[in-house]
Amino acid sequence: MMNRIERLREKMVDGAYKAHRVRMSLTVLDDAEVAAAPHVIRKARALEKLLAEMPVYVQQDELIVGFRTLFDLPDYITSEEMEHRNPHIETAGRLHIFDYVYNLCQDGRGYGTANGVVPGHHNVLAKGFNGIKVDAGRKIDQLLAEGAGDESEQVQFLKAVEIVCDAVVMFAARYADEAERLAAVETDRQRKGELEAIAKVCRNVPGNVPRSFHEALQAVFFTHMVAWSEGGYLVPLGRFDQYVYPFYKADIDSGAITPDEAQELLDCLFVKFNTDQDKTHGKPSYYADTGCTMVLGGQTPAGDDATNDVTYMVLKGVETVRMADPKLRARFHTGSPDEYVRAACELIKQGMGTPSIENDETIIPALEKLGYRTEDARDYAIAGCWEIITPGRSSEKQGGAVKMPYCLEWVFNDGANFISGQKWGADTPELASLATFDDFFEAFRKQIAYYVSRMVENHNKAEWAPMPFISATLDDCIEQAKDICDGGARYNDIGFQLTGIANMADALLVIKRLVYEDKKLTLQEMRDILISNYEGREDLRQRILTKFAKFGNDDDEVDLLAGEIGRCFAGEVSRHRTRLGGHFRPRISTGGDHAFTKAFGASPDGRKAGERFAVSASPAPGRDLKGPTAVIKSVAKLDLETSNGGANLDMMFHPAALAGNEGTEKLMALVRTFVQLGGMQLQVNVVSNETLTEARKHPEDYRHLVVRVYGFTTYFTQLLPELQDHLITRSEYEYSA
Repeated sequence: MMNRIERLREKMVDGAYKAHRVRMSLTVLDDAEVAAAPHVIRKARALEKLLAEMPVYVQQDELIVGFRTLFDLPDYITSEEMEHRNPHIETAGRLHIFDYVYNLCQDGRGYGTANGVVPGHHNVLAKGFNGIKVDAGRKIDQLLAEGAGDESEQVQFLKAVEIVCDAVVMFAARYADEAERLAAVETDRQRKGELEAIAKVCRNVPGNVPRSFHEALQAVFFTHMVAWSEGGYLVPLGRFDQYVYPFYKADIDSGAITPDEAQELLDCLFVKFNTDQDKTHGKPSYYADTGCTMVLGGQTPAGDDATNDVTYMVLKGVETVRMADPKLRARFHTGSPDEYVRAACELIKQGMGTPSIENDETIIPALEKLGYRTEDARDYAIAGCWEIITPGRSSEKQGGAVKMPYCLEWVFNDGANFISGQKWGADTPELASLATFDDFFEAFRKQIAYYVSRMVENHNKAEWAPMPFISATLDDCIEQAKDICDGGARYNDIGFQLTGIANMADALLVIKRLVYEDKKLTLQEMRDILISNYEGREDLRQRILTKFAKFGNDDDEVDLLAGEIGRCFAGEVSRHRTRLGGHFRPRISTGGDHAFTKAFGASPDGRKAGERFAVSASPAPGRDLKGPTAVIKSVAKLDLETSNGGANLDMMFHPAALAGNEGTEKLMALVRTFVQLGGMQLQVNVVSNETLTEARKHPEDYRHLVVRVYGFTTYFTQLLPELQDHLITRSEYEYSA
């Protein structure tokens, strides 16, 4: 007979919960007073109405409750705002490479919303929303005493905070009412007691400070769920083991709960995190990029090791539940306990692609150089995929990708794409005038600079919808009396991705050697070969693929070129500032662009038109021939502290390579090597290509197969075909230490 967690898990995988979703056309604009109110008040009223009207649903067996049965916020943006919205910003997603403003963060009406922001769970658990409301009220009184008008933007923002605080408390009370209703008719004594306990929990949190581990977990889930409901996108959980541990320890020390009972509650929470799997990106066809990341271990703000009992409970719970969320990020430093490293590696070996590895020894100095306070840098978390963020203090938006293969095409083709012929890039000097390799690289750099500047321009004229609920939880928004979208957070950054770095390093080495050193080709001849997609020059393509050094093999000749590309990109990104005074932050990651490559022409590294390019900081597919340690050494040469937004290395191992205790020791050694050599972020899949191929052929037999894609874990059978193809063709190591 299945236990509680198994039953809940099966129901979730079967999608039984979807039957409880509803559609309702709601608006707050039918109230004349609300319709005339400022944008931030209307947004707060819209969330309030959603939480009041959303049907509540408590599933059999569950101990942690809450479910988004209704997804869309009521209408709250006026027709005048729609009409006068910035006409120069696209609002329907990936319509232009320079315009990512609404790519992952739009509310359907053309106003950007927060994505990747870690709510201040530590504040919710320390104060409750009733306490946060008190803070907002005190700030209002202070501002009014200082002469601010009742209609000032600051006061209106704080009034919106009061509205959303009341709204989430009301929402929890509705769940308490529902649990009491079910308890009154429940005939099973155990379940009746559970429902009565749920009702008591929801009467107290998230309005007040939790009195138990159970209440702390429920408060976290309500906060997470309502952040999604407000329009937040890719909502992470931050340093979960740090902020819930005091509640666990108090219950264990007092005897109020046993470790097994606490583990069951935690496992119930993990099942609940999967209720939005099929609604990410607004499409049932694109599963699991929910951004529901959870960070473990690492260092405390004071610099001590942060590993605790909850750290291990989380690793155990994820292995038990075996679902796509939460997506774990394991922070390591040179002093991380062997027990913790081993536990994380044992979970990685299970083949679910989790946890990823985050290196404190590289990330913390990178944030300090950026100007982050040391205690904040040590307290970092990970946002949606790889984005490095300080939880409860940052607005870190995903700003889009600078696709390096385009930049190289534009050098050869006067700013135009090889495939479409559209001119997206800057004007380029005549190829014959690029007399030295330095001249060529400078032309390449100018295309990168142009690409970055166009993206910055779009971001800095974007219009963002206020987010009073998430803002209410952050450290600084109430004190500054500013919404997160108006600069209320301590750090206000936007990250730009560099994609295709390995292919570009390989390509530049070919150009340097064939054109400038050996003088076997002119740039014009190289251009013609690329335009023709190597037609009639397969001999040359094979020579390029087999005789030239490739990034990922610990070869300085090509690795140092990759480092120069990374520094060039980082320099161009970092010299700009956001309209809120924050940083544009460089990261080396792809976000799926490596797999969706039909629009890209051939490149000098031997890659033909439409073929995939390298994922994130990894070598190009099939070109790393000297094993995983050589790959790590190549990546460590990228001067990663300049990539202060993140730099992710993606690796795949065959299960046989890591089998048994010996395999665990090998993986632990690899992780330790990665940390010591200065890697930044590492994610590992342990699954065979044979398994993936069979799962593609017979998806009904592999519906539980969870894998890591570019920055998230998901069910392999639910992936788009392009991403399935990429996983199947990715390098697979037979690792020997």
